Amino acid sequence: MYSCNATAASDASLQFLLSRSPPHLRQATAYIDAAQQKYIGTFASYGNGARHKKAIHALDMQGTKLDVAQDVVAFATELMMSPASTQASAPGGVGSRWFGIDTLQDPMDAAAISDLLWTLKPDLVIEIGTECGGSAVFYAQMLKLMRMPKQSKLLTYDVFPVYRRRCPGKSQGVKSEMWKDLVAEGFIEPRIADVTAPEELAHIELLSRNAETVLVIDDGDHHATPLVLHFELLAKFVTPGSVYLIQDTRLDRTCLAQRELRQRPWAYCADILGSKGGPARAVRYLQCESSSYKRLQFSIDYSLEKWVYSQHPGGYLRRAPVQ
Repeated sequence: MYSCNATAASDASLQFLLSRSPPHLRQATAYIDAAQQKYIGTFASYGNGARHKKAIHALDMQGTKLDVAQDVVAFATELMMSPASTQASAPGGVGSRWFGIDTLQDPMDAAAISDLLWTLKPDLVIEIGTECGGSAVFYAQMLKLMRMPKQSKLLTYDVFPVYRRRCPGKSQGVKSEMWKDLVAEGFIEPRIADVTAPEELAHIELLSRNAETVLVIDDGDHHATPLVLHFELLAKFVTPGSVYLIQDTRLDRTCLAQRELRQRPWAYCADILGSKGGPARAVRYLQCESSSYKRLQFSIDYSLEKWVYSQHPGGYLRRAPVQ
């Protein structure tokens, strides 16, 4: 899925740029943008190894026996929920609802993430990409319901003010009473800012010092370079045993399918398939070239894709626990 090759290089120059105070973000971005180009054509498959490559034994409408790879079934589910389907709308872009609020998380991942929150019991969750606030309400309400001795906080970032976000009608979380309550109670701290800004990194570092378990969820810019930059700057805050989740790794493959099927592709698919790349390409770059990924002992945790289908295949990156 994310195999590396002999062209992988040392990222010492990148680490030097990011170690400056403040980090040299413009030069670092240019470095990553050039380096990730060699991974054009990276696509995520569902699961790892024989477990998901194994065929499903089924019957067609005529009763004929079929052997279908689980990866094929999972990807067919993805296409069914995308603009490549014949449905009037793409449910994969809306996701499941939480108390009437669109979370933008499909039901499988909503279940997986709620289980992850329960297992980790993080006291700090950093979300990049607030958008309409549905996922933030979902995560923060889960944290509140766990009634941990120390109150948890969801720190959620978006570079755009609410009025500039693409949020439909009454289903948006940021306009809900639940959002207002969670903010007032301190479970949600919304930040309209670039998470890579020095003052924001300082704020995250301050909060992380007092946190026992830190989880990061990146659902912001879906292009490869900013995703890699976010990881390089924020992965150090993820506590051992916790997770850095890069969402929507499905997009690289789904965009290709939409193009080949000539079905209503998302507007950004041309960029994802071209020089800018998508989340799957970002993960492959991290695996192959990021010294931070190796030093902090991250690896893809396929066990979190327990229901086979996910919009984030290969995106659950687990930091090794302390032995």
